[in-house]
Amino acid sequence: MQCGTVVKLHGTQGEIIVRADDGFTIDFLDRHFVHIEIDRAPVPFEVEMFRPKSEMESIIKMKLVPSQDYARRLLGSKVFVDRSEAQLNSYADDADDDMAVGLLVGYEASDVDEGILGKIIRIDNMNGVNPLFVIEREDGRELLIPITEELINSIDQEQQTIEFCLPEGLTTLDE
Repeated sequence: MQCGTVVKLHGTQGEIIVRADDGFTIDFLDRHFVHIEIDRAPVPFEVEMFRPKSEMESIIKMKLVPSQDYARRLLGSKVFVDRSEAQLNSYADDADDDMAVGLLVGYEASDVDEGILGKIIRIDNMNGVNPLFVIEREDGRELLIPITEELINSIDQEQQTIEFCLPEGLTTLDE
C-alpha cells in the first residue's frame, strides 16, 4: 500500500527524505523493507537507517543506494509498504490506537441506520486540520465523513468493513 513519496535528498551517502501521505504517520516507514516505485513497479529496498525528520517526514538510508546520484533517480517516486507488514499506528492522538486510517482505504463502509454507503477510496486532508474519509457511493458520487472516533461504531479488519453511526442528514448533504 502506498504510504509516502520521496521528496528530497539528504546528505551525500544516498539518504532520501520521504513525506508520509495523508492518513499515514512516518512510523509506517520504520521497518526492515520499503518498496519504491521504479518504472511503475514497486522495488523492495532494505532499510539501513530510519530517522524521523519532522511530523510528516523521515530520513531513510537504504542498502544498495550508495550515492546521492543513485538516490536522485528516486525523487518523486511513490513509497509502499507491504500491507501484511504494516504496523497499525494512530493517525492522530485522539484516533483509535490500534488502527491507522490509511489502512482503511478499500474498506466497505456502512451506517448503522442506512446500511451500505460504499467503499472508502481515499483519505482527504485538504485543509491539514480536519481529515475526511472519501467514500465512493454506488452511483459514483463521493460522500465525505469526518475522521473522528465518535462516528465509528466498529471496524472489522478481517472482513475489511467499517460501520459508522452517523448523525441524521450527513449522508444527504449534497442532495
